[in-house]
Order: sequence, then C-alpha cells, then structure tokens
Amino acid sequence: MAESFLFSFSTNLLIKLSSLVSKEQSLSSGTLEPDLRKLEATLSTIKAVLLDAEEKQAHNQEIRFWLWKLKYVLYDAEDVLDEFECEASRRQVEKPKVTSFFSNFQFKMSPKIKEIRKRLDEVEGSMSKFNLSERTDVRRVFSRSSFEDNVFGREGDKENIVNLLMQPGEMESFSVIPIVGIRGIGKRTLAKMVYNDERVDKNFELKMWVCASDEFEVSKLMKEVSTSANGKKLFMVLNDVGSESLVHWNDLREILMDCARGSKIVVTTNSNQVALTMGTVPAYVLKGLSHEDSMLLFVKRAFRDGVEKNYPNLIKIGDEIVKNCGGIPLVVKTLGSVLYQNTYKHEWMLIKDSQELRLLERGTGDILPTLKLCYDHLPCHLQRCFAYCSLFPKGYRFTSDYLVHYWMALGFLASSNETEELEDVGLRYLKELFSRCLFQDIEDNGYCFTFKMHDVVHDLATSVTPRECSRDSLAPKHIAQIVRHFSFVDIQHSEKVAELLKNLRATRTILFPSLQSKNVTQSFVSSCVSNSRYLRMLCLNGLRFEELPDSVSSVKHLRFLDLCSNSVIEELPESISKLYMLQTLRLCGCSGLKKLPSNMQNMINLKYLEITTKERRLPQNGIECLSSLRHLHLSDCHHLVTLPDKMQSLSSLNTLILQGCYSLISLPCSIKHLKRLEKLVIYNCPELNLKMDLQDKEEEHCLNVKVFMINGLLELVDLPQLILQGSAKTLEYMKIEACPSLKALPEWLANLTALQKLEFGSCPELSCLPNGMNKLTSLKELKIQNSPILSESCRQNWKKISHVKEIHLDSAIASSKLYNYLINE
Repeated sequence: MAESFLFSFSTNLLIKLSSLVSKEQSLSSGTLEPDLRKLEATLSTIKAVLLDAEEKQAHNQEIRFWLWKLKYVLYDAEDVLDEFECEASRRQVEKPKVTSFFSNFQFKMSPKIKEIRKRLDEVEGSMSKFNLSERTDVRRVFSRSSFEDNVFGREGDKENIVNLLMQPGEMESFSVIPIVGIRGIGKRTLAKMVYNDERVDKNFELKMWVCASDEFEVSKLMKEVSTSANGKKLFMVLNDVGSESLVHWNDLREILMDCARGSKIVVTTNSNQVALTMGTVPAYVLKGLSHEDSMLLFVKRAFRDGVEKNYPNLIKIGDEIVKNCGGIPLVVKTLGSVLYQNTYKHEWMLIKDSQELRLLERGTGDILPTLKLCYDHLPCHLQRCFAYCSLFPKGYRFTSDYLVHYWMALGFLASSNETEELEDVGLRYLKELFSRCLFQDIEDNGYCFTFKMHDVVHDLATSVTPRECSRDSLAPKHIAQIVRHFSFVDIQHSEKVAELLKNLRATRTILFPSLQSKNVTQSFVSSCVSNSRYLRMLCLNGLRFEELPDSVSSVKHLRFLDLCSNSVIEELPESISKLYMLQTLRLCGCSGLKKLPSNMQNMINLKYLEITTKERRLPQNGIECLSSLRHLHLSDCHHLVTLPDKMQSLSSLNTLILQGCYSLISLPCSIKHLKRLEKLVIYNCPELNLKMDLQDKEEEHCLNVKVFMINGLLELVDLPQLILQGSAKTLEYMKIEACPSLKALPEWLANLTALQKLEFGSCPELSCLPNGMNKLTSLKELKIQNSPILSESCRQNWKKISHVKEIHLDSAIASSKLYNYLINE
C-alpha cells in the first residue's frame, strides 16, 4: 500500500505543536520553545508539498521511500508530543510542588525533541531533489441534512419476489428463492423492500435477516433458528451468501426442515453456483436500472431538491455519466454524491472522462475502480477516518458514538478552534461520509446513529488501508513490527495472538470488534496490556477474564478502554484511576462488577462512560466530579437506588442514559443545573418517578434538552414538567413508549415550539393529544403505534395535526394532504 494520509497526519501534528508552543511561551523558562518553533517551521514546509508527493509516489519509488521515512518520524513525533499532554494531566491531578510547571520534565524531554528535529531536518533536506510543488487540499467538505436511501425502479422487482413468496408451499417445509446479480446492483435493497412489505408480515409468523458476508456464523444462526423458528412459518433473508458459505448449507438446511410448511428463504448472492446449489426455484436475475430511473437517482444525489433545473448544461453531462454506469445503483448514487452541490463544469467533465468510468463502460463488471473516484474526492482527513473502518468485519453495524471516539482516541480528529468539542468534529466527519454514500442502512436512534458499510465499499476501504493496519492476520514478526493497528475477528489461537503482541511496542490499537463471550487467560490479557507503551485504544469487548492487571496504569497514553460483556470480572484495579488521558471507559455488561474504583475523579479527561455494576450507590466524590464527562450510560445496574446528589458538577454532560436500573426511584433535583444536557434517555426503569420537587417555585428552570426518550416506566402518570417545559425552546425529539399508566398529556405540551418529531408507542390508556397542537409549527413527524385509543382520537380530530407533514398511526402511514383529500371526498 502506498504511503497516504500524511497530509492529514501533519496537519493534526501542527495543531498540537502550535498549542504546545503557546504553553511553552507562557512559562518562565520556555527552554523548549526555540526547538519547538523550528520543528513547527520544518513540518510546515514539508506539509506544503505532501499532496504532490502522495500523488507522484505511484510512479516514483524514491518518493515513496521518502514518504515512508517521514511517516515514522511523524509517528515518533506524535508520541513525544503526547508525552507533554500526559505530563500535564498527571500534574493537574497529583499537583507536585515544583517552582516551574515543566522544569524537570523539560530537561527530560529536550533530547527527544532535538532528536525528532534532527530526523525531520534530514527528511526536509532530501526533499528538494524531487521538485515537488506546494499544494493545498481543495477537495470540498459538505454534508446533507438528511440521509434517506432513495430507491428508484425496483417496485416491479419487489412485486415479482413478493408474488413468489405468496405461492403455496412445496412438498418440503421451505423453498429457497435466489436473487442473483453483480455487486452494487441492489440485491440487498430489493430484499429489504420485500422484508418490510406488509404482506410478508401478515403471511409469515416469524421473520429473520441474516448477513452472511465474511462470516456465516452458522452455529449462532442454527441455535436461533432451532429455538425460535421450530414449527413456525418462517421468512428468512440470507444476504450476500458467497461460495465459501456453501459448506454450512447442509447443516442449516437440516434445521430449517423443522419449520412449518410454506416457509420461504430469500438468498442474495453474486454467485450463480450458490443460486444453483441453494435454490429450489429458478434464480431471479436482478438487472440494472433503466436509464430513466438511473437519472432520477443521480439527480437526487447530485442536487438539492429542485435546483437541477437551473443547470441544464450539467444535466447533459450527468446524462453521459449515467449512461456509463451500467444501471448499477451503488455507482450511480456514489458518483452523484461526489458532485453534490458542485456547479463547476470542468469537474463534472473530469468524472465523465475518467479512466475508471471507461473501464466500467467496457463491461468489466468491477465497480471498485469507479467507487475509488469517490474516495479520491474525499478531503485527506476523511480518507484517513474512512480507511480505518476496514479494521471491522463485513456486515458490522457501527455506532456513531463509538466510531467517533475511536477516531478521537487515535488523534484523527483535530480543530484549530479551541472551543469546538472533538466529539462534534467527529460527528461532522461522519455526516460528510454519510453524504457520500459510503455507509448504508443509516438509522437515527435519537441519541446516536447506527449504520453499515456495503461489502464492496468495505473492499474499497481495505484497498486503501495503509500497511500499518492489520485485520485477523498473524503476520511474521518482522512485518508485524510496522503494524500500528491490530484487529482480530477470530482468536481461536489466542496463544499465537498473545505471542504476536508481546514484543510490539509501537502498537496503537488492539481491537476485538465482534467476538461473542470468549474466555481468555490472564496471560493473554497481560500481553495486550503490558507491552504496548504507546497504546491508545484497547477494546476487549466480549472477552471474559477475571482480573485486569495492575500494570494497566503503565499504559499512560491510553484513551479508549472497552471491557464490555465481561460477566466474570468482579472489580477493577485501583491503578486504573491513573489513566489520566483516558477518554472512553466502557463497562456495559460487566454484570459481576461489585464496585467501581474509588478514585475515578482522577480521570480528568474522561468523556464517555458506560457502567454496569452491582452497587446500590455509586462511590462518593467519584463520577459526579468528572467535569469533562459528556456521556454517561448506566446499564442494567439492577441494585442502584439513587444517582449522585451533586450532579451539577457534571458541567459538560451532554447525554444521560439510564437503562435497566430496576431499583432506581427518582432523579436528583441537581439535574436542573445540567445546562449542557441535550439527550435524556430512560429505558426499563419501572420504579422511576420523574416528578421532581421544583423547590424554589420562582426560580426559572431553563434547560436545553433536545432529545427526550422514555420506555418502560410502568408507574409514570405525568410527563416531567421540570425537564420538558424547561426545555420548551430546544426540545426537538420526544419518544414515549411502554408507559401503561400514562392516561393524559399536559396542556403545556403545546409550548414545546421546537419539537420536530413526536412518537408514542404502547401507551394503551393514552386518550388524546392536548389542545393547541397547531402551535407546534415545527412538528414534521408524528408516530403512534400500539396505542389504539390515541390513534383513533387523532383520526377523529384530524385538524389538530393536519399541519404535520408525515403521520404514522398504528401501522398506517398517512400524508396529511392525502388524508384531507379522502375525508373531503
């Protein structure tokens, strides 16, 4: 893999250097300032030509070797600069008595800075012979306000498949309908349309969707089928089945024989051999979109609604581009996204005349080179973040919060604006990648996004991933030494993984992204912890072990620690509180955890915290002292009876999630002081009373909550006035679900003038919406499910909600204009 991402890498380093120079300048001694300034100047000079060098390296091996040397200087420079951040945090906590903040530390670091300077000067000295030009990254940054996945031209195909599903069962219990087509043609999209069709819901007792790409997970699937599908009429989609999965088919077939007669399996595949082997009926061959439908999709992705009519010259060029796309929806919408809001004719012509598109026009069937056009048009900082996603397996469902914190832990996110939170930077990056159709199945859960990568887009990410990333590879030691990021999907031979990691001191990432409850030895855990001095991210999610070694405190650069789903660990070492740089700590699913460390207040950089614990009360002077904390998630803390009283100290808290806290009775009144709280989510806390004492009745309680979601509050009879009415000008999304005691809504609900989306589900006693709903002029979507009385009330009093653009009433989706037309007729 050619050396890449150095422009983004150097940009982030310069931001760190600039900040450090400013700090040094403010110190009385400032002994390091001259060297740091020279380092900054040299790096700025090199950065100016990096884009030209990265482009020319493909045809110049000497430039490629020069970039390789530069990369390892930058890695070492980042580690040295990180030492300053670690020391600053340590001194903030331990407060040593020294006359100058960095006096002793400066003396220790001076030789390291000089060494980096010397190596970087050598790199700069050899730069002149390459005749490189200075360039800036002019690739555009944009993001859409919505990320709907538009589908055109597949209604006929959907009807054909649904008709096959409705046919009577054969002699065997089930029949298999293969959908065959080339990659990117829309097989998954078609299967999804069929899967969500109401006729399928009515005709089958059970539905299952299985992503068979990369790993078939046959044992997990067979267990699920045998326990839940036995004797039932089943509809299953096996998405993206490859020829390597055929070895498991006979085993799965045997279990499926126990399903009720008339069960149907839809298989999507690129392989005719798979279709012949698995199918019981002739394969449905999915063809490309018509030119007309392709143009509709292209225009939808390339222009904002209605703007295309102002650019007839671009539409003509777009028509030529679409003709060469072969009717492949993934290519059409990706190229349309590349050109979104771009009105420069010459850039459209570059796409039309590109070599990659010509290859596709010749019928090669390989869409990867064409998709790389999208990657090539990404700004450098997005290329780096996108490529990192290749460490996760195909079919993996990402969560926005976690992915953003991965990037943050590894230093991929940076902003010259000191007031901008890095989490917000990461979310902006993510939305830009959404806009370019590099992720699919995007679901907005209110407080986070979940999404997947199309398999061919995953192949694209893998093809551009640098050599320092390794997924599921037990590389020879001399090769592994250059790997910085390790991801292991399978650790059947954990002793070999442990041996590999034992001597790798430059590792930044150790990741186990999709393991399910795997027992490992203490020596294995120690090998992950003890030897990687510069480790930034350690994800042991799904691994079961009884103790985290004390030596974890020596990994002082660690930003992300994930111990989720470890049901056997009972306590954490107190030394974990010495991880002063830690930003993310995930302890969800640690159901055996008896107590938290007593000095968690020392984790002064902790921003994201998930906890499962057996404690009745959280330790005093612990979590409530974390002024940097932005996200707090208490999950399945069954014995927890109260939250900390002094929550007002959580001055940065943005998101609070309470889930499965069965004994929790009330929220502390101090929640009214959380002025930065934007998302409050409460699930399955049946005893929780949200009615809080306002105390000072004359005090103005102004909160800024934007998302409010509650589910499973069995005793709830009133909505919390303090939280909701106090957020009247900011609340955008409210979801009330499984609250059987809620019978009426307050009249002040109509004061929530910023509300855009309102949902009710499984509230059987709720009788009507309050008067004044017409005041909610920002309301765009109203959704009511499993609440028949409320749904009927809305139908009877349509004028209350006629201004809402989209209305869902107990499975019936209504457009207000259509409904008005029907009732007037």
